[in-house]
This record gives sequence, C-alpha cells and structure tokens, in this order.
Amino acid sequence: SGGGGASLFSSIVNMANTVMGAGLLALPRCISLAGLVPGLLLIVLSALINVGTNVFLSDAAAVGGHPASFNKLAVAAGGPALALVTDAAVVAHALGAGITYAIVAADGLTLGMPLLLGAASPGHQAWVLVVAAIITPLSLLRSLDALRLTSLLAVLILGGISGLVLLYALPASGPAADLDPCPADRTASPVSCPPGEVRLFTSPAGVLAALPTLVMAYGCQMSTPTLWNEMERPTRPRMLALYASALGTAMLLYLLVGGLGYATFGDAVAGNILKSYPATLAVGAARLGLALV
Repeated sequence: SGGGGASLFSSIVNMANTVMGAGLLALPRCISLAGLVPGLLLIVLSALINVGTNVFLSDAAAVGGHPASFNKLAVAAGGPALALVTDAAVVAHALGAGITYAIVAADGLTLGMPLLLGAASPGHQAWVLVVAAIITPLSLLRSLDALRLTSLLAVLILGGISGLVLLYALPASGPAADLDPCPADRTASPVSCPPGEVRLFTSPAGVLAALPTLVMAYGCQMSTPTLWNEMERPTRPRMLALYASALGTAMLLYLLVGGLGYATFGDAVAGNILKSYPATLAVGAARLGLALV
C-alpha cells in the first residue's frame, strides 16, 4: 500500500499540468490533417485509452508496493537489465520534454513581451537563460505535491488561452469587434487569413499524419508512480477519479481549442494556433502565459 500527504485535488492539478502544455496549441493543425470528425473522435478515444493505461500502472504500483518506480516495476517484470533500459528511456523522455518546453517558453517570451510592453525584446537565447534560472530551483524540489500551486496556475492559464480561442471563434460584432481573427487591417493580420476550408473528413493518410500528436497529447504516465506514492489513500477508486478528472479536463480543453481553432481558420491554421491570430495585447498575454505554463 502507498500513501503520502497529497490530496486528491492537488494530485489532479499536478497531473492535469503534466498532461497539458504547448501541445494544446497544435491540436487545430492536427485536426486539419485528419478532418473534423476523425480528429475529435481521436481526442476522445485517446483520453479513454490513457485513463486505462494509467489504471494499469497504478495497479502494478500497488502490487509492487511503496515506493513505486519504473525501475522497481522493471526489475520485477524482467530483471536488472530491463530496469537499466527502462531508466534510460525515462531519462531520455524527460530530458527531451524539458528541452522542448524550455524552447517553447523562450519562444513565448520572445514573441509575447514586445506585444505587452511595446518595446524590443531580448533575443531568444537570453530568454532561454531566464527560463533555466526559473526552472532549475523548481526541479530540485523533492515532491510533485510541492508544485501544486504552480500546477494550478498553469491549468488556469491554459483555461484562459482556451477561452481566448473561444472568443475569437464567436462572431466579431458589437463588443467583440476587436476579436476578429482576420481584421481588415492586414498589416496586423496573421498568415492564416483568409481562412481555409473546413473539412469533416480528409484521407487515411491525413489521419495517420495526425495520429502521433493526438494520441500523445495525454502523455503523463511518467509521473504516475510518483503521484501514486504521494497521494493520500491511493486506492483504485481514488486513482481512477484522479485519472478521469485530470484527463477529462484536458479532453474538454482539447475539444474546445482543437475544434474551434480549426473551425476558425480551416486548413490555413498555423501549427501553433496563437500564430494564427492578430498581434494584439490579448494574444501577447496568451504567449506570455504559455511561457509560464
């Protein structure tokens, strides 16, 4: 049996933060490859599959005993040789994800700060150093539960970015006139204007091209043993509630951003949906928010 001091809510926000990130903004482009119907179905199906895989992992952790780790499970399953391979895979995955997010964060600061401050921004490499200075002490914390407040902030920011996508998808009239995704002033208009075609279906090749991103959008399994270790009373029903809540929240935001982002720009949508919108103060704030996430 496991058992730490982390509450169910704390575990939910930590897992939701692990699941969601910059990949949220790539979903409209992925749906444009697969078509609206297959794209949305894959988002829902992937959520269900990932809930199942997390249940399997926590069941294995319960059998192996506290504290759970991939190394411990690998030794039990195939011996020290398999554990070495597993450890190498975990390190490679985490290092690659860390590098990716450092680049995304620096990109968000490089592009977002000038929109907010109305002044030139330091170069991309300077922002990489700033990002490294921020994340290094956070990386030294001994528990995921210590990150519950930053995780909650990240989830709220992603919810705000999703709300911005929703507002830009609404008819641009009256008070929402400033939220026209393709304003008449094309000097401030993005590359996705005029919008492209919205297709319900594309082709099997398009679905295959979108599949890796849509399936991996819920990647959080690396943190599952740690969450099981830290969560208070990690029974099977409570772990299922954790997975359903965290991945369900991600699924709802994915459906909103992916579906409405694609509906707004069609197959002209950019790989990062924020790049499809005009260079406004709201979009600058969203870029900065993404860097914080």
